[in-house]
Amino acid sequence: GLFYSATPTQKFLWFGSSNLATSTDGNRWNAPNTGWPANLQVNSAAFGASIYVLTGNSGNVATSTDGVTWTARVSASTSSMFTTTFGASKFASAGGLGALQTSTNGIAWTSQTSGTTSTIGKIAFVNSLFIYAGQAMLATSTDAVTWTARTLTTPATTTITSVTFGASVYVY
Repeated sequence: GLFYSATPTQKFLWFGSSNLATSTDGNRWNAPNTGWPANLQVNSAAFGASIYVLTGNSGNVATSTDGVTWTARVSASTSSMFTTTFGASKFASAGGLGALQTSTNGIAWTSQTSGTTSTIGKIAFVNSLFIYAGQAMLATSTDAVTWTARTLTTPATTTITSVTFGASVYVY
């Protein structure tokens, strides 16, 4: 995966398998200096509250304030986390078996009830709403705690992998 954050300083994060590299220009890449958990299969990245958050398989979470020095954190879930976002002053991460967790600082995580046991493949914060999506499902929340399932007009075999908002319309 690839993640970009313009703040606090321009930083690209590239992750895959058990690897991580960072870059300030997209040309020269560096491995993290310290604290990188060797077993962390990274699936998703987010930045907010002055901290980078990586989530991955088996509920693994790691944080960094600079993208160089990383610290493993205790997750609220043992399920693989496939997607992470930041909005409304909190992180939300979701994944396998409908697992969903939130954190205001990226360090301490709280398990939330998603209302599904299906894999959540995407979570996003758009237009003041948290939205999660997966196979033939989509739900919204203003706080990432209380979720409302939405009716979809897509076939039951459709897996939603992205959600955005523009021109006063949500598109998935």
